[in-house]
Amino acid sequence: MRHPDMLGGRYFKGLFSVFKGACPEGWDNGRPCMNEGGALLIGLIITLTIIAIAGAAIVSITTTSTFGEIFANLHSRAYYLAESGGRYAIPMIKADPAQAEIDLNGRTFPFDNGEEFILSVDNATPGITLLESEGVSQAGDWLEVRAKVIYSIPKSFIFPYAAFSDGRLTVDNWAYIDSYDSSSGPWYSRGAIRNGHVGTNRTGPNSVWLRRYSAVYGNATVGVGGNPSGHIRVDATATLTGTRGALLTAVDMTPMAMPTGGGTPVDLILQGTDTYIFTDGSYRLNRMTILDNAVLNISGNVTLYAENSIRISNSSRIDIQAGGSLTIYAARNMVVDTSAMVNGTQNPGSLVIFGTSTFNTLTVSDYAIMHAAIYAPAATATIEDFVTFYGSIMADQVDITDNAALHYDEALGRSGGAAVGGGIIQYF
Repeated sequence: MRHPDMLGGRYFKGLFSVFKGACPEGWDNGRPCMNEGGALLIGLIITLTIIAIAGAAIVSITTTSTFGEIFANLHSRAYYLAESGGRYAIPMIKADPAQAEIDLNGRTFPFDNGEEFILSVDNATPGITLLESEGVSQAGDWLEVRAKVIYSIPKSFIFPYAAFSDGRLTVDNWAYIDSYDSSSGPWYSRGAIRNGHVGTNRTGPNSVWLRRYSAVYGNATVGVGGNPSGHIRVDATATLTGTRGALLTAVDMTPMAMPTGGGTPVDLILQGTDTYIFTDGSYRLNRMTILDNAVLNISGNVTLYAENSIRISNSSRIDIQAGGSLTIYAARNMVVDTSAMVNGTQNPGSLVIFGTSTFNTLTVSDYAIMHAAIYAPAATATIEDFVTFYGSIMADQVDITDNAALHYDEALGRSGGAAVGGGIIQYF
């Protein structure tokens, strides 16, 4: 072993002065004489140093992990707070969107534990209310975490008429309109319930015209300032069981806007033995064609944005499963014909069709059966040729003719009667 002087001089002699006995002399004589107690002390110091360094690393790792768990938990709490805000606001919005915007927009709802949610309500988009709910966990603290949920809520839609038009409304050639209430049971007999009311915003001769052997089991109404006796025409072979009247205020017939979202448009074409199912969500279609016994199934609450034509024909079907609903925004035209069956549930409120300003024609014909509530204020709607239609139709012009039957579902005239799709559109 080398002499301490060779390793740096007196410092090392001092360092090893802790050794017992004639250690310096031992070094001088080339004989190291180490005290066991001193060696143990130095080993202990080194060991404690290593433990301290390792402990610091463990504390750092543990602290990082702990903070990660804390922030993850706070983030989850912020989302739950945001969703709580949605659950609080949505019933108020559905009841009265305009009042809900006044009462809720920009308001903060704090809790005793320092958490809160903040609401923003926007009614600018036709037919839709946008609700933004922001949850804040540990508000005002350095650990504060925020999360937002945005909801798209179609405005509560009520269909108070069996058929209503902005222009002329005609019932012709053995066609008839009556009513039933799906909440009480299915339709069962012609004219048994007589609330199949019809109306128009139009005034002038033949604004409502009941022609050859047709019948309306309900009332007829023309536009504001109209002359009921002169503007509602009932031919000698036709029947109007209720009263005639004029609106005190015009019915708003503003077309719906096509919502955003739903992904890239695709064609949906089903034929023959083809089947397809849509589950909960929104989907954007270019065109939708269902032919020759093909079946489209709807499971859950589904919204379709159809940018081009819709055709359902030749014994094909749209089946809405129990508890589900389908909302369609249509931008071009729609044909349902030749024994097609669209929503055979006896619950028209589970299928709602909204026409945009470019949706121009709706034709249901040739023994088709359809259960739906249709709002297409820019379109001409024709129901003809032994069709059975359950629900309600609102369009620019309405023609019901050639042995067609329209059974108005009175449940559509009450708040919540039509199951209109909607829901969360974005988390962040």
